[in-house]
Amino acid sequence: ADGSDLSADGSVLVAAVDDNKVTLWAGTVEVTTGDVAVGASIAIADVVADTRAWIAEGAAVKGLAAAATDTIAAATGDSSISYTGDVADDGTELAPPGNVPTATTGDGELSADDPSWTQVRESAADYADIRGVAVTANSTDTVKGYVGTIGGTKDAAVVGALFLPSVKRTTDASVAGIVNATDDLAAASEDQDVVVSAGSDFHSVGVTGVLGVSAGEGGAAVAPSVSWHTADLTTLAHIDEGASVMAGGDVVVAAGASQHITRVTAGIAGSGGDGAAGVEGSVTGLHLTSTTQAFVGADATVTALGNVLVSASDDTVETGVAGGIAVAIAEVSGAVGAGVVYTHIDKTTAAYI
Repeated sequence: ADGSDLSADGSVLVAAVDDNKVTLWAGTVEVTTGDVAVGASIAIADVVADTRAWIAEGAAVKGLAAAATDTIAAATGDSSISYTGDVADDGTELAPPGNVPTATTGDGELSADDPSWTQVRESAADYADIRGVAVTANSTDTVKGYVGTIGGTKDAAVVGALFLPSVKRTTDASVAGIVNATDDLAAASEDQDVVVSAGSDFHSVGVTGVLGVSAGEGGAAVAPSVSWHTADLTTLAHIDEGASVMAGGDVVVAAGASQHITRVTAGIAGSGGDGAAGVEGSVTGLHLTSTTQAFVGADATVTALGNVLVSASDDTVETGVAGGIAVAIAEVSGAVGAGVVYTHIDKTTAAYI
């Protein structure tokens, strides 16, 4: 905090870590011999999270780490993604039959080798041994929703499924005060570093499905299915205006972000009597805003006998699938079906001094 003075013969680590996992299930079955069957399943996730690590303006921190053994494990701002287990066994991930593509290749065609359909995706922050001072912030957000509705009757069947996940996430690591990894540059070790890093990973899976059946004359089956994802993600690593940083080795300011989003929505509407109608609509949408920045502010002083690295990276893998079947089997009947996929991605990735 402002006015604090901390000096360590070893290393100093200021770290904030947040890991959120949200899994929602919603389902309804409405079958009746009466006139009307109405069923709806809704899952809503609203996540607002703020993860910050900082050395405040007016604070002075020294991590001299003179000995080679004075190391501490600090996050680098990058993440490693792994896939483990069989989702059909643990139930935490969708496992459809066959090999369903979820990612795109460089030529824009769907790739069939994305393992996230048949295994559980895990994200882990990368760590490195640091001698000196490290300020790190890391976050992981996983939001999954599985929503389904079945309805059947002789006249009117109206069924719907809706999944609405929303995530607003800030991950921020900063230095605004005085940070030294050495007292004497002339006698400093090339391994005495200052690291400021922020890393975030966002993973979202949404699956919605409906089945509506009307068997009587003049009946109707209406079956909408909607999955709509919203994410506003900010990942920042920075040395602020007026701050002072000195290292016998390297000064690293790094921000890294990754997103993996899969959306599938489907529906079936069927009618069997004369004058009946089947209406099906599947809609999936994504509105993603991601800001990833690493910077050194105006009037900051950075002194390093080694290298100075200011780096920002942001990686996104996104897939949306919408499909449906509308069936009317009588001679005088009608069927209408529609599938809509909407994607809006607004990304800013910047590294600057």
